[in-house]
Amino acid sequence: MQKLEGVMKKWGASFDELEDGPPVAAETGLDTHGRVCRASPEKESELEDGPSDGSSADTESGVLIAKDGHSRYISNRLWASMAEEIAEMRDVLGSPSSEHDSGDMEPPYPPEDPAEELCSVAGQGFVFAPFTTDLRNFLPSPAHLMLLWEAFEGNVDPLTKVLHRPTVQNLLGNVCDDPTALTREIEALLFAICFAAAVSVSPIQSQKCFGETKQALVRRFRFAAEQALARAGFLTSSSLMVLQAFVIYIICLRTEDHRKACALTNLAINLAQALGIHRDGTHFKLSPLDTEIRRRLWWSLFAGGVRCSEDVGIHPLLSTHLSDTKFPMNIADDDITPEMREWPQPREGCTEMTLCLIRNELTSTMHRLSSFGAGTGHSSEEIIEKKERAINACFQRMEQKYLVHCDMGVP
Repeated sequence: MQKLEGVMKKWGASFDELEDGPPVAAETGLDTHGRVCRASPEKESELEDGPSDGSSADTESGVLIAKDGHSRYISNRLWASMAEEIAEMRDVLGSPSSEHDSGDMEPPYPPEDPAEELCSVAGQGFVFAPFTTDLRNFLPSPAHLMLLWEAFEGNVDPLTKVLHRPTVQNLLGNVCDDPTALTREIEALLFAICFAAAVSVSPIQSQKCFGETKQALVRRFRFAAEQALARAGFLTSSSLMVLQAFVIYIICLRTEDHRKACALTNLAINLAQALGIHRDGTHFKLSPLDTEIRRRLWWSLFAGGVRCSEDVGIHPLLSTHLSDTKFPMNIADDDITPEMREWPQPREGCTEMTLCLIRNELTSTMHRLSSFGAGTGHSSEEIIEKKERAINACFQRMEQKYLVHCDMGVP
């Protein structure tokens, strides 16, 4: 209690009737268990290699509580300090953390109490309805799952890049070997991948490989993906994997229902901010792979938000000034592993990430162009001049980073 009172006093609270507590512990960054990660002011000022438009987030002091693929970002300084002190006291007392929902970690089949399970996820139903408690009938056979994964690898992953393919391939292989390894998080990601693959295949491929029309295949896996996301509690989940599944679902939903995709993109951006995806992982000393995945997620959401806004004819709600997340590195998935603690060297030329990096550069520039002149009082000539400078700067970056390495003789 004295320690928490010290935190409160630091932010102006008064405890006249109590003795002063010990001074508040210094900000130490990532704790020994990898759970509470505070961004120091020095690190927050180091925005090297940031987004190409030069924007940066507000340098507020924040805390990222991260462990085992789950995270929660706290930007308010008082609650950030409280979270750090409470985590330290848990370590002293040996108390388990309540950050993880046990339902996220348990195999979904069979539910211990179907009625209780239905009630626990009923709140998700207003987004994805109706709801079913059993998705076993929607699971593809191991052979079909591998075909869907191959379609996803060839048709979807190069255009989205929100996953680390070697890691996901191992997860799917484990599920094929042992169905009990299918947790709710993995289930959501699995069905999102199946939905994306179904959207990407041709009608002939669907009939030949899966024995059903493309329309039926897409409808089946879209429903399963929605129900799996509901089962994973995507609206309140702190799981990065669940957010990956949600982003993949939204990206492919845009081809089916762009208005709903636009609304869900804005929801996903809010969920991403709750997980701290809008802050670069280097501030919190996260591993290179975790940092890269978070960067890929954020910029996929940003690009998706801009494009969806164009679809429905409104201005994007997201501002680059609310984020300091850097662009992903120009590397192949095989260049980085979960065990790595040293950063890989970026490649020159084309990689698996190059197409998405070009999209990020163009989307960032387009977003800047749309904001020029809004309430600035500049003349139309000045606005046009600023836009021309931004376009030329973007062209030079594209030329120096990517186009110079392209071989016009190779399509």
